[in-house]
Amino acid sequence: MSHKNYVTILLRQVRHN
Repeated sequence: MSHKNYVTILLRQVRHN
């Protein structure tokens, strides 16, 4: 798994909040 995917999901979750 690429770390980019993890960052994208994290950023998306933070943005959603």
